[in-house]
Amino acid sequence: VVEEIRKHTDREIVYRPKHSWQYAKPLPGTTYSRPPRTLKEDLRNARVAVTHGSNSCVEAILSGIPVITLGPAIAAPICSSDLADISALKYPGDETRHQWLCAVAYSQYTTEEMAVGLAWKELKRWLQ
Repeated sequence: VVEEIRKHTDREIVYRPKHSWQYAKPLPGTTYSRPPRTLKEDLRNARVAVTHGSNSCVEAILSGIPVITLGPAIAAPICSSDLADISALKYPGDETRHQWLCAVAYSQYTTEEMAVGLAWKELKRWLQ
């Protein structure tokens, strides 16, 4: 993936593997990012986020950063899936992001989970 990205840009590539991946190691040609550095810090100066299917794509989109997904990411409907698009990024507008977030929220709980109050319990945590 790094080699393919290099075909389209000479910008810094920050490699941030999932913090739970114990076998992660630095990749040549990248800046390696691990905790305690946060994803928010890495996104601060990012031009694009490239991910297979991580929740990091949601964080990037919420931060206004376009995303290229290389796998079955939840954000795929509003992202590119081609690394060549690094040179012509798709910036989903506010309306597009809002509609996508509504669709994501709509599919978070089953009818049964809603009936027993699980969704409301979770939402109340964020309201306090």
